[in-house]
Amino acid sequence: HVRQFFAWLVDRRVVDESPARGLITSSEVGTKHFIDRATIDRLLEPSALADSEFQLLILLARYAGLRIPSEIRTLRWSDIDRDQKRITIQDAKRQCTREVPLFPELAEVLGQSASAAGSSDFVLPTLATLPAATLSSRLQSLIESCGIKPWPRLWHSLRATRETELVDQFGIKAASTWIGNSEAVAAKSY
Repeated sequence: HVRQFFAWLVDRRVVDESPARGLITSSEVGTKHFIDRATIDRLLEPSALADSEFQLLILLARYAGLRIPSEIRTLRWSDIDRDQKRITIQDAKRQCTREVPLFPELAEVLGQSASAAGSSDFVLPTLATLPAATLSSRLQSLIESCGIKPWPRLWHSLRATRETELVDQFGIKAASTWIGNSEAVAAKSY
C-alpha cells in the first residue's frame, strides 16, 4: 500500500521519486499458496456452506480465476455462453474484456444457478454489492469453521492457484490470456 501511495504521488508529480521503491511486497516474501481441490471440496460441503451464491463465488475465483470483488460486480448471465463453453469477463483492472473457457468444474453449478436465478441479470446479485473486506471475512470464517488453516491473500491465492494449474496444463500464453495478465506477470507472480 505504501508503494502504491508513493507511485500515485510520483504520477501526479507531487514527489520526484518514490522513497518506497525498494520495499518488498507480500508476493515477494513467500506468501504464495496452492489451494488444492480437496480443500475447496471441504469448503463447499453442504454442512459447511449452505449459501449457493457464496459457493459460486468461491468456484469462480478458484476455477475461472476471477478477481474478487471487481470482476463479479459486472458478471451477468448473458456473459456466460454455455453452448460455446465460455465466459466473457469485464476485466476491471485492464479496462477490457477477456474470454475464459467454461471449465468443467464450473459448467454444472453455473447451469443450476442459472435455473434458480429468477429475474436477476447478475450472476451474484447479493455478493456483488458487498465490500471486499466483508467477502474476505466471510471466506476466512468459512475456512476456520472447516478446521482449515487460513492461507494468505485469500481470494488472490485461489486465482493464483488456478493460473498455476492452467500454465501446467495449457502453457503460459493461454493461461495468461484467460486469467488476464501478461506472461511476465504470470511468470513472476504465479
